[in-house]
Amino acid sequence: MNHPDASERYTTRSHRLVRLLGYLIILVFALRRPNDLVGEASLALVLALVGLFTGLYAAEPWLSRRFPASTRAYFIVQMALVQGLGLFKDYQDTWVLLYIVLGFQVAGCCSRKEAIFWWSLFTV
Repeated sequence: MNHPDASERYTTRSHRLVRLLGYLIILVFALRRPNDLVGEASLALVLALVGLFTGLYAAEPWLSRRFPASTRAYFIVQMALVQGLGLFKDYQDTWVLLYIVLGFQVAGCCSRKEAIFWWSLFTV
């Protein structure tokens, strides 16, 4: 995936603010989700998946610069992690918050056409 020029992306000058908002959403998820799973044996697995998601989220700018073709694989892995988090008490909606974070990243690094494709996958 090549990086489109600025006119082809959904970016703004407040990209750092959006990235910070992504971390805030992850923090809200990380604080709320374990509370939803009190007494469950899967709490350690949920925290490990959230940690992996956060680590990949933090490494994405470096990964996309170092390995430009890895962006698609990155979003597929992140989607799998979010779906995995949704398996624990699936009636809870907190795991959907992480798709908002991925949507922010898609807007910043993909062309409009590709961003719409990813957003469509996130909503399915």
